[in-house]
Amino acid sequence: MYLQDSIVGWIPVIGSTRGMDIEMKKLSDWLIRYSKPIVVFTTLAIFAIFLILVLPAQPKIGVTEDFDPGYPDLAFWYSPEHLYGIAEAYGPEGRMAYVRMRYRFDIIWPLVYVGFLTTSLSWVFGKLSAGSKISRINLLPICAGLFDYLENLFASVVMLRYPSLSPGIDILAPVMTMLKWSLLSMSFLGLLGGLAVLSIKLIRKQIDR
Repeated sequence: MYLQDSIVGWIPVIGSTRGMDIEMKKLSDWLIRYSKPIVVFTTLAIFAIFLILVLPAQPKIGVTEDFDPGYPDLAFWYSPEHLYGIAEAYGPEGRMAYVRMRYRFDIIWPLVYVGFLTTSLSWVFGKLSAGSKISRINLLPICAGLFDYLENLFASVVMLRYPSLSPGIDILAPVMTMLKWSLLSMSFLGLLGGLAVLSIKLIRKQIDR
């Protein structure tokens, strides 16, 4: 009886997981369907413009001749103590500047890299293995973007509350940062690997003609 009740209790969970899997497949397939070359090149151009012109123009906060506290979200991992150290180095005006940047530039930037990576991965893996589970790698950048927004939210809370501590939030911020960079790394590696495989296939196809 206990086993039967346990199985029955897991049915909604299994059904929910399957439903989520179906929705993820639909989203992945939709992205592949609409990621045409013109869309990929457009998102690539926007991404390149941001890398070359917009990112270098962003102001640095709390920089002196002898010290640059940097931005916590550029590190793969940082401790709560390190985050508080950066908040202290920024000073009151620097902390407010950091928060303003998170809700101006950092609203747009994740959309830029998510757009580029998602469409690029969709096009490449649409050519290689459309419909297969591996093609759902095109969803990784979306998850990275969501973690980026959560990272900005938690880091901003820490900055706004400092010098008061933010227990819990101060550890969630670096966790979100780590997840963001992990998924972005997998996305870029997947894109490079997919392009390499696709290039080999195209070369072999030309040789066989």
